[in-house]
Amino acid sequence: MCRRPLPSVTERHNHCQPVSKPMSLLTCHAVPIRVAGHFNNSAFTAVAARQTLRFAVTACGVLRTVQHDSRCQVDPNWKSIAEGIVVPFDTTLAYHPEYESYQQGTISFQADAVLMWSLPMRLDEHANATVARNDLMYYEGVTHPGAPSMTWPAFVMGWLFALADEERAAPHFSQSYNMTSKPYGVWHESVDSAGWKGCSNFITGAGSFLQAVIHGYGGVRYTTTGLTITPRLPPTASHLVLDGIKYRGASLRLEVSAGAQSHLALRVASPRGPLALDGRLLVTGVPIILQLGMQVHVALMP
Repeated sequence: MCRRPLPSVTERHNHCQPVSKPMSLLTCHAVPIRVAGHFNNSAFTAVAARQTLRFAVTACGVLRTVQHDSRCQVDPNWKSIAEGIVVPFDTTLAYHPEYESYQQGTISFQADAVLMWSLPMRLDEHANATVARNDLMYYEGVTHPGAPSMTWPAFVMGWLFALADEERAAPHFSQSYNMTSKPYGVWHESVDSAGWKGCSNFITGAGSFLQAVIHGYGGVRYTTTGLTITPRLPPTASHLVLDGIKYRGASLRLEVSAGAQSHLALRVASPRGPLALDGRLLVTGVPIILQLGMQVHVALMP
């Protein structure tokens, strides 16, 4: 990890450069898709860059402490750069503009700012339920109907992750199906009023749809303290099975059912030690009953 992925993670800070602002703040340069011109401080890019650097600091610390790997040296600039990255926020309207110079009412051509609500880590000092609802409701109203197919699953995850609002997530999940072509259900990039579909076999759209199923409705999220699962059923579905969820070398199977018991079962034990679900030991082949919409936490047994 120190020799390959970790350097790759920390190189992301090169996209953020100092600018002449108070408190030595930094700006992340980004060009929103299909929008002419150059803009600074895309909200999602700024949040993602900050979390990436925070992750690098945390991962390096874990390797040094747990694995006694002295090759992982934390650059003192990583943390200061992360904390100095500017995340655009409108204090009057309590929402995140898509980018620094964004004007209210400007059409958004893809999921951008709403993507930050699909992240499992701390966003910024303005991350709360009110701001999440403001962001999601505002961008629902200004997102172009011909936006790329990965846009609608992003709304699904935002509504479910941040607010547990299945009613608002449902139409976006259904809209994802409009991005497939018969007879094989292959995802394409977009659909507009002229019938333009963009790229065929658009893997990005298919991958986003799977994320909405696994991480949105399955509620599977990896955090710094363990694996959390908040099981729900997609609209009109009666059964959902996620087999092969990996965590610390273990393999888990999640079955979610309507009107019946849902459960999580350990299929392959973790070589790093026994796992517990909310303090209850997970035994291979013995399922633990779950409740729809209720979050559970999986971690190594203390």
